[in-house]
Amino acid sequence: AQKIHKITGYSLLTAAGTCAYVEFIKDEFISYIHDYQIESNDKQLSLAGQAQLLRELIRIISMSVDINSVFILAGYDFIDKEFRIFEFDDLGGKYSVNQKQKVAAVGSGGEIATAIIKSNLDARKIVGLKLATSIAVEAIRQSAHQDPASEPPILNKPTIFRIERKNIKLILDSREK
Repeated sequence: AQKIHKITGYSLLTAAGTCAYVEFIKDEFISYIHDYQIESNDKQLSLAGQAQLLRELIRIISMSVDINSVFILAGYDFIDKEFRIFEFDDLGGKYSVNQKQKVAAVGSGGEIATAIIKSNLDARKIVGLKLATSIAVEAIRQSAHQDPASEPPILNKPTIFRIERKNIKLILDSREK
């Protein structure tokens, strides 16, 4: 199953939790953004606007069912001219990630993966794409080995994207065989 979803040309969504609710919320979120673009004559919804929409969608759905899912929305905010990461709890609580670290992970191995990435980045001022990809893959592998609830990356190769100002590039694709 795909775990990272391209929402717009400048934003991605990922989640951990109950698959049915994750898929439902993702589909509704994409539908609302699409409707917004149609109604506003192709005007793009800013990343902060997307975060607010996702927060409300999670909040409304969680009022009627226990979604047991947490989300990350990441992308380039063309209004504030910066890359941003938003995390959402299963009740719709929204948290903007520390912009200096720009690291977030969800799921049972998320804390382990985040710690591995931060420890590898703290020692470096600038990281190239190849090294950043290597660090991300290693964090996924190590967290999966240390956490029995995580899916081993041997069964499903990691999917890694690079978010740029004008577009999103796929670096590694778990769907490739």
